[in-house]
Amino acid sequence: MALSSIFGGSSASAPVIPPSTSTSSTTSNAVKDKIKEKLEIELAQANATELVNNLTENCFEKCPGGDDACIASCTQKYMVSWNIISQAYLGLVQNAKR
Repeated sequence: MALSSIFGGSSASAPVIPPSTSTSSTTSNAVKDKIKEKLEIELAQANATELVNNLTENCFEKCPGGDDACIASCTQKYMVSWNIISQAYLGLVQNAKR
């Protein structure tokens, strides 16, 4: 048994039929779009995780005795800062694409 047949390759006796250009292009674009969507989701999840970790580090650990008012104030300030930085970063990314 050849290795190509184990890994899904075509056997020597099977004819190789090249895909048509339009179908291949459409399929390729669909695959690219799915990959982009998956990356966007993973980046959003990574950003959310980073936000929670930073909030924990910067607010919960620095407020004395877990003071609720301190935590609420710190969290609000941190979220405003996070949003400003995120918007500035997205603006830079969008300008770089142009």
